[in-house]
Amino acid sequence: MVVSGDTELPGSPIQYFVTRYNDKALAVQNVDNNAAQLYPNPATDYINLELAKAGKEYDAEIYNMAGHKVMTAKVTNKSTLNISSLATGSYFVNLIHDGTTTTLRFIKK
Repeated sequence: MVVSGDTELPGSPIQYFVTRYNDKALAVQNVDNNAAQLYPNPATDYINLELAKAGKEYDAEIYNMAGHKVMTAKVTNKSTLNISSLATGSYFVNLIHDGTTTTLRFIKK
């Protein structure tokens, strides 16, 4: 749904534009909460990842809300990532192993 238009208040015109997306591709859900856990959330300098499959190595990719990849790492079943260099905001972590991707979200304070 897209709505746009003009309205006028005394002394200044106002233009508006409202967009609402119902595209499920824009949404991310933690479907399998048993596959991985991330804490603390929100975080300041470090995030801890606990993965269900012990002894397996995952590729971790961290994306900002604009979709830019800002960090990559190799992680195992219990890993800590230093996120102190990231700007304050919301991020997604994609954990990739054997063609399967698990996505988690965290907030950097």
